[in-house]
Amino acid sequence: MVHQVHETDALILGGAAVGERDRVVALLSPELGLVRARVRGVRQISSKLRGAIEDWTRVKAYLVRGKGEWRLTNVVLEEQLFPALLASGGLPSAARAARLVARLAKGEGDGAALYAALLALARFAATPRAAQTLDAAETVCALRVLRGLGYLRESPSLEPLAQPGDIDEATAEIARGVRDEAILAINEA
Repeated sequence: MVHQVHETDALILGGAAVGERDRVVALLSPELGLVRARVRGVRQISSKLRGAIEDWTRVKAYLVRGKGEWRLTNVVLEEQLFPALLASGGLPSAARAARLVARLAKGEGDGAALYAALLALARFAATPRAAQTLDAAETVCALRVLRGLGYLRESPSLEPLAQPGDIDEATAEIARGVRDEAILAINEA
């Protein structure tokens, strides 16, 4: 039986070793949403996928749906975010946002808003920022994730922050100005 290959952009959020040779990775894709996929043989030194299957890597992923699980058959490395996140101190903010998505997203489905929100935060956090600015950007990301999942209530003052797009210093400054309301909205969701 021939399986259909799904080609999609994806952000690798993390993974875990399975057996001696395999790894299961969590991918966030605009088309497929949150997917867990097995990567066979990736832990072997000779694996061609080894260097591209790292946390916080943006890839072009080629997935096959098998019996009960997805398999990642190939990737093309697009953007390596982990080293910059680690060097800038932004990794904890990105990791908290990824945990929020993993906790609230119900598996496969439309993931465009979630993908855009996490990628915008990762790119913003990949350059050195003040702690307050990173906190504000993380708040913006959480608002966008909650809006993408349909959990965020309508609020005129939070609407500019919940819209998709890049996160920049101006967006973070707006978030700092409405921080209390934003935190309340996040907690209510």
